[in-house]
Amino acid sequence: MDNLTLATDFANDLTLNKLPFIKNLDFCGEKAILAFLEQKKEVSAGDIANFLNVSTARIAVLLKNLEKKGLIKKTTSQTDKRKTIVHLTQKGEESCKKLREKLVEKLNNFFLFLGEEDTKNFLRLTQKMKEYRKEKHND
Repeated sequence: MDNLTLATDFANDLTLNKLPFIKNLDFCGEKAILAFLEQKKEVSAGDIANFLNVSTARIAVLLKNLEKKGLIKKTTSQTDKRKTIVHLTQKGEESCKKLREKLVEKLNNFFLFLGEEDTKNFLRLTQKMKEYRKEKHND
C-alpha cells in the first residue's frame, strides 16, 4: 500500500470510525477546552481559539455553554479590558478529573489488548508524531 492510501485509511479511522480508545471521548469542543484549561489554569478566550484552531465566535459559544454548566468562570483581564480570561471552577476541575480517569481507563484497556511490545511501539510512534508536529508546526 502507498503512503497516501495508508494516510487516508488512518484519517478515516480517526474521524469516521473512531479508534477504540478515543471513541465517545470527543476531545474537540467543550472537553478540549476543559483539558486545555486544566493544563494552563488561566488563559484568554483568544488563546483557546488559537490552540483549537477555531474562530473566537465558536469559542464564545462553547465558553457560554461551559459557564452555564458551572464548569468555567470568565472574567475581564485587569491589564486589557478587551480580553476575557477563563479558568476552571471547582466543578470544572472535578469534571476534568473524571474525564482523565475515563481516558486512562480506556487507554489501559487498549494497551492490555495490544500487549507490551505493541504498546511500546505505539508509544514510540506517538512520540515521533509529537516530534513531527513540533518540528513542522512549532507547537
